[in-house]
Amino acid sequence: MLNYFGGSTDDSDRFDLISEVSEAAGERSSAWRFVARFAEYWLGEPLDATSGVSAEQTEAREVDLGVRLPPAVREFYRHFGRRHDLFSNQDVLLSVVQRQMYVDEGALILRHENQGVCRWGILLEHLDRDDPPVVVRSDLADKSQEAWEPWTETFSAAVVQWLVYESCMRPSVGDLATELERPEDLAELAARGRSLDIAPFPTGHLSTQTGARWLMFDGVIVLVDETTILMSARTHEAADEFRRRYPADWLIE
Repeated sequence: MLNYFGGSTDDSDRFDLISEVSEAAGERSSAWRFVARFAEYWLGEPLDATSGVSAEQTEAREVDLGVRLPPAVREFYRHFGRRHDLFSNQDVLLSVVQRQMYVDEGALILRHENQGVCRWGILLEHLDRDDPPVVVRSDLADKSQEAWEPWTETFSAAVVQWLVYESCMRPSVGDLATELERPEDLAELAARGRSLDIAPFPTGHLSTQTGARWLMFDGVIVLVDETTILMSARTHEAADEFRRRYPADWLIE
C-alpha cells in the first residue's frame, strides 16, 4: 500500500486492534492511521493511490456549497473519499466527486441512512472547528419534531465508528442477527468480550443511549445490545466459527 501514515508496510502481525482503536480516539491523525491499517490488516483491502479525492475536487465542491470544509473533513476525503467499500456497504457516505454532499437545515450533510431513516452532518456553526462534532437528524412523520441531536464529539470519531460498523455489513465476514437462539449466549458475549473504544452505534433505534457496546474476540468484532448482534470477522473461518458457536438467524450468511 501507499504508506500515508508512517510505520512498516509489513506488520500485520503487529496490528493490535484494541490498542490502535484506543489511539484513534486521541487525535485525528491516529484515526486516519487506524482507518488505513484496518483496511489493510482486518479487511485485506489496503489503500492505494486511487483511494482519495484530489484537493482540486474538494475545493470545487466547497465553492459549489459556499462553505469551507473543516480540516478533518478535507483530510478524510483526501485519503479515503473514493473508498465506498469501506464506508457505504449499508448506509451511504456522500461523495465529493459526484457532488452528493449538500447543505440543509443548518448543517452540512455527509451521510444518509440506507432507507432514509436519518441523516448525519455537521452544524454550519461548527464548520470553523478543526475536527467538529457530528449530529444526526431522524426523518419523522411530524416534521416539527425533527431536530439535530448529538452523535459523536468529533468527525474523526464518527469515521472510525462508521468504518467498523460498515465492516459488519460485508458478505461472508460480516453478519447481523436480531436474537440469539440461546439467551445465555448474550450474557456470555458480554462477559467474554474485550471492550473496544469506539463510539456506540445504536442498533435498536437512533438514540445514542441504547447501551450498545463494541466487543473484541479472537478475530471477531461484535456490536451487541439487547435486541441486535452485529459481527465483523477478520477471516471467513473466524466468521463461520462465530456463527457456529453462537447460533442465530444470521441474515447475511
